[in-house]
Amino acid sequence: MKPSASTRRLSAIALAVAALLLLYGLTLHLGFVLPLARQGEEQALLQLSYQRFARLEAQREQVKAHLDKAGETTMAEGSLLSGPEPEAAQAQLMQVVVDRLAQQADSGLPCSVLNRVPGPVAKEGRLARITLAVELECGPQALASTLHRLESEAPVLRVDAMAIRRMTEDRGDGAVFQRLSVNLQVVGYLIPGEGAGHD
Repeated sequence: MKPSASTRRLSAIALAVAALLLLYGLTLHLGFVLPLARQGEEQALLQLSYQRFARLEAQREQVKAHLDKAGETTMAEGSLLSGPEPEAAQAQLMQVVVDRLAQQADSGLPCSVLNRVPGPVAKEGRLARITLAVELECGPQALASTLHRLESEAPVLRVDAMAIRRMTEDRGDGAVFQRLSVNLQVVGYLIPGEGAGHD
């Protein structure tokens, strides 16, 4: 028995809906919705990083006061760079940054060092301020864990400035990778002539 016209019409509509859902799943969802969701997660992570550094910026004067006070007293063992002179401390700072960047996050795109440039040495009380400009490429998760390591381990370092630019890489197979171009200014401290005692 032939199906009725209404049955054929309902079947055609059901097939059209199924085809549209399949087309959506293969194109819009995979090509647009998922990458946009990933970008939203990465933007949220970047927003958290920006908020963290905004709080640090607001505490700059307080941190400076602590540093001035620390310059008049003996700092905790291992908290200063240990080079006997500023030039040796610059080399140590470069190596410390590379070592901490080598401890990559368990997931996400890792950080890679593109360039390191020592900055001028400045005097802050009894302390010598040693700076290093670092250019990186990172995934968002790796950047967050790298910033934490840079500022939480001895010798004590501080990220004094940071600029982030997003780089989108299309591999050609529909997969889009988000990398961040990051420029940091990392600061460490040394008591000139006394650093040899902090090995």
